[in-house]
Amino acid sequence: MTVLVVSGTRPDKIGVGEIFLSNMCSGIDVKRIFVSDVDKNIAISDANCVDSFFYKNISWPILSDINIYFFYKTKAAEYAREILTEIRKDKYKEVVFVLSSPAIILILSEIIKINGRFKFRVLVWDVLEYICSNLRVSRFTSNMLGKAYKKIINSSLSLGVVSEGMYRNYFALNKFDIEPNKVFILRNAIDNQEKYSKNLPMLTDRKAKKFRIAFAGSLYCRAEWDALVTALQSVDFIVSNKKVELVFIGTPGRLTKFPEFGVINLGYLTQSQTLNVIKDCDAGYMPYWFSLKKELVVKTSFPGKVTSYLSMNLPIFYHGPESADVCGFVLKYNCGVTCTSLEQNRILHCIEKLMKDAKNIDLEEASSLFKQETVSTQFKKFVNLDD
Repeated sequence: MTVLVVSGTRPDKIGVGEIFLSNMCSGIDVKRIFVSDVDKNIAISDANCVDSFFYKNISWPILSDINIYFFYKTKAAEYAREILTEIRKDKYKEVVFVLSSPAIILILSEIIKINGRFKFRVLVWDVLEYICSNLRVSRFTSNMLGKAYKKIINSSLSLGVVSEGMYRNYFALNKFDIEPNKVFILRNAIDNQEKYSKNLPMLTDRKAKKFRIAFAGSLYCRAEWDALVTALQSVDFIVSNKKVELVFIGTPGRLTKFPEFGVINLGYLTQSQTLNVIKDCDAGYMPYWFSLKKELVVKTSFPGKVTSYLSMNLPIFYHGPESADVCGFVLKYNCGVTCTSLEQNRILHCIEKLMKDAKNIDLEEASSLFKQETVSTQFKKFVNLDD
């Protein structure tokens, strides 16, 4: 029997979300609907991927509210009926909604209004407050989405979350009516590392005795990165008589600190290119906000960076508050070093410890949680296909 998955990730655009879904659904007959932010109508088809669309995803105040409200009033019910027609036509074994956007939340809310006995499961990558914050929506819109969100979670057959902290610090804490035995940890699976080449000239020079720390992704935590760079500048990027080199891959902020030496800024790379680069590094940098304004995100999320680093056998250099789920994960599975301070001496001490321990850290236990077969097995339990 086929499982239908409704998400905001495009199968033709290989990003973190798409890799997550493709690894998770490995070995399962899956059909997809994606709710896109492309501003044109793509009719539902009988192809392997079933497409839909919503409004432009604009993260400006007022415009985001207008777009969300316009979609709610003019499109949500229409797409709800289309998806219900698709479900009735093919009689899917299970239906999973990834609650990654206001549009998907509103569509599912309308489906429940149309059919109060509709059975579905939900997967949450980011909590609603984080989504609303990124879109900069008003309190009115947040409250409207919040009511629909709570009803959806409470009505779902099962809930998939990316970390233990997401359930413990959000769903359980906010008294959602979902039983613990219906909650499943669905981690971001590691892509197949065997396909990546072992030769990449730009980073294979080991004669210089450098210790390379990689950062891969969008840099949201600028203060933490700047503190790291400042600490290394204070010692001319030399720790324990070894040259330290930061390898930056991704999208920096406009004011991100990049000194003239000590940092290799490679900019945006594809995932395969990124993994090819970081496999020749010694550790993966995982910063998280110390700011209390970001406390909820820090406690509930589990970034794909950790998965990428572990897939290339890099120990984690965690830099952020102790309250983060990632910090607890690194300590629990002894898969890296945690630095819970912005002070220069503390940062340098943690790098020194990382350099000393890097080759002796056993990553097997931590990596096993992100293997494709492990994640897909858990997904089968989540959609009740493991019998």
